[in-house]
Amino acid sequence: MSTKKSKFGYLPYIGPEGFVFMRAYVSDASYADSLADELVKSGVRVFYDCASAKGCALPEEVAAGVQNCETAVFVLSDAACANLDFRNSINYALKEKKKVVCIRDEGFAAGYGLDMQLANVPVLNRADTVSAAAGLAEGGFLPDSVKGPGLLAKQADTKRRTQSYIALAAAIVLLIAGAVIVKNRVDYLNSAEYQLRNVDNVEYLDITRFDDSALELLDGKTIGTLYMEGMDAKDISAISRVNVTDVDIAHNPDVESLDPLLDCSGLKSVTVSQDMLEKAPALPDAGIELKVVR
Repeated sequence: MSTKKSKFGYLPYIGPEGFVFMRAYVSDASYADSLADELVKSGVRVFYDCASAKGCALPEEVAAGVQNCETAVFVLSDAACANLDFRNSINYALKEKKKVVCIRDEGFAAGYGLDMQLANVPVLNRADTVSAAAGLAEGGFLPDSVKGPGLLAKQADTKRRTQSYIALAAAIVLLIAGAVIVKNRVDYLNSAEYQLRNVDNVEYLDITRFDDSALELLDGKTIGTLYMEGMDAKDISAISRVNVTDVDIAHNPDVESLDPLLDCSGLKSVTVSQDMLEKAPALPDAGIELKVVR
């Protein structure tokens, strides 16, 4: 990770109101910081992260930002597209069917398979940041729902001695209170309850970050592919109440039984690892395709 730090003056927005998720790579920090500042001047709530910069957002925070944003803006460059973490955030936004827009130099080719994935994604040329912000507004990427108060300023980095101890004490109290609120909000946004309670009719859902109790939150939901590989699942009885087409449950050797899969509505295929074959004898007999991986 780079020692370079983003100079954007606000914490990533976390709250119930609409906001814009924006991500750049550390080598593009100067441009992206300035663009984020322009958006804030326009009253836009922004979750801004500079990948690989010092103090950048954690993966789970980035995921929460993507999941809850109204628009996802990515600043593309050779260095950004070469970074797997940055590419993953684009892939995740596309998978979540977010309104995505990319900013890049005219004629820029992303490579790494992104050219095909971004073929139908709106693109703005990387002009000066005032023009880029205006282009986002004119393109309909900054609806009124993402505008309003809610951003928290970062604590200023200064060595000057304060002239008012009362003001300093008050600021510390406010910062602590704000930090507690932000942490609680981040914890909630990253919880299985928040992230899964509104999920339905999705093509792909990865629940590997949760434990098998997350299956209870999918009761009655309709999912294309449910990805559970290596999540240390043990009791998957709740999966019987999920409408799912394909399940990847490989590398869960401690799962008690795969029989609940027989009751899944619409299930066509199940992926298991070789060490789980003995737990899946009834699946092929039920007309469910069994895929085996090492």
